[in-house]
Amino acid sequence: MELGIRVGARVSVASGDGQSEMGQGVLTGFVTVYGVQTSTGALISLVDCERRPSEAELAAMGGGEIIELEDNPKIEMDDGRIVYGCQVWWNPIPTLVDYNKAIAGLMLEFYQLWQKEAPPSGVTFRQYIMAICDMIEGESAEEVRAKLKNGDVL
Repeated sequence: MELGIRVGARVSVASGDGQSEMGQGVLTGFVTVYGVQTSTGALISLVDCERRPSEAELAAMGGGEIIELEDNPKIEMDDGRIVYGCQVWWNPIPTLVDYNKAIAGLMLEFYQLWQKEAPPSGVTFRQYIMAICDMIEGESAEEVRAKLKNGDVL
């Protein structure tokens, strides 16, 4: 299921190494952030990535090249912390509306397939969907097609 991401969307967040869950939050916008690529190739940043590091901060980080990244997700965690997409792993949390849109899209796709495959006389769209549900529950596509061809459906 493809979900569009928008400002205001709820997201789940994990640490930058992906090893621990940090909780949930809200995507508050897309901002320009700054990082420092060190001589070892590591990419580090200030906690507030929106602020360009000063020369003193750059020196304290061990020096390196300042990298500017545009359109980086800014997330306000439920506990009030601010994190940035370049610092963490994050995913949108699907909403009921997202699921309903996905289901409506699948139903249209199945309806078009039903029309295209010219089911045997008497096989209704409902029966076709039920046969697909059987397939989801473990029957192969060939078994479902044979059922439809023989009219052996609900």
